[in-house]
Amino acid sequence: MGNVKKNTHKEIFVGELMKRIINNSCVETIPGCHSCAYQQFCGADPIRAYSCQEDTTFMGHMPTSEFCKKHKGIISFLMELIEEDDDGVIDVFWSWITNRQLGEFRIK
Repeated sequence: MGNVKKNTHKEIFVGELMKRIINNSCVETIPGCHSCAYQQFCGADPIRAYSCQEDTTFMGHMPTSEFCKKHKGIISFLMELIEEDDDGVIDVFWSWITNRQLGEFRIK
């Protein structure tokens, strides 16, 4: 992005590199992500695409990335837990979301 000792704030945060990173952070425009069912629960990671796939476009190929595989697995697992809700999983999730103790409420 730049060098904090040599470049101005504007050069770093409004430069072409930053614009590319921001543009490739939008999952709706990334090939393989734009039509993915998990899109709303996920997100792009342009810095990881660069560091893991050495992709200078900062886009990477998400469907084959470890980031994508891991997040799809996690999201699928959470969705299965929610669908089954055998052990009051929804209550646990709501306690996390609302930052309250599980004993304070029950959804069912």
